[in-house]
Amino acid sequence: RYRRRRGAAESCSPPPIKVKRHLTPPPIVRAPSQFQEDEVKSSEPSIYKLAAQVKKLRKENIELRDCNAELGVELAEIRNNFDTLSRGLYAKIKRTFVEMGKENKYYAN
Repeated sequence: RYRRRRGAAESCSPPPIKVKRHLTPPPIVRAPSQFQEDEVKSSEPSIYKLAAQVKKLRKENIELRDCNAELGVELAEIRNNFDTLSRGLYAKIKRTFVEMGKENKYYAN
């Protein structure tokens, strides 16, 4: 019994699914000749133009990389100067607290 039902179920395939289109395609507004003219006007860029553009982009990339490296060095110098100034300021503040005899308040903050 079980084998018969199983075989019958496998041989019986579901009906094909119907696809219903809910949206109608947009209407063609321009004349067919206009579409053909657009195809002629829109010529794809040539290999030479693309190669020149790649060369230009590589050169620009190198210039930007150099500029980025220069800015990185400048940032490192600014950070170094900031660290030096902050260490000096904290040393002066500590010395002031020591001179006032309130060194323990310096460490409390």
